[in-house]
Amino acid sequence: MRALQALVAFLGILIIAGLSLVVIAMMQGPKSGVPKPIAVAAAPSPFALPSGYRVAEMVATADRLILRLDSQDGRQRLVILDPGSGLVTRTLDTASAP
Repeated sequence: MRALQALVAFLGILIIAGLSLVVIAMMQGPKSGVPKPIAVAAAPSPFALPSGYRVAEMVATADRLILRLDSQDGRQRLVILDPGSGLVTRTLDTASAP
């Protein structure tokens, strides 16, 4: 019986010590894993909207941004951009129907 009382007392002390360590760790906050700020390029994007066009539709894929541009006279143009650099990857002009 005496051994059981000693065991219960020892386990109680371990529980109190463990909870104390958890509380102390929570009060100190995280040691690492704090995200560092991401540097943003200050340079403007090299893409400029052509004159006479407006953005009619925009679709984002995994690694490209596709813009459908409509002109004032009814022409359409597809512009494919690299979103990381802002560079135009490809431009497609639609042909008007005869």
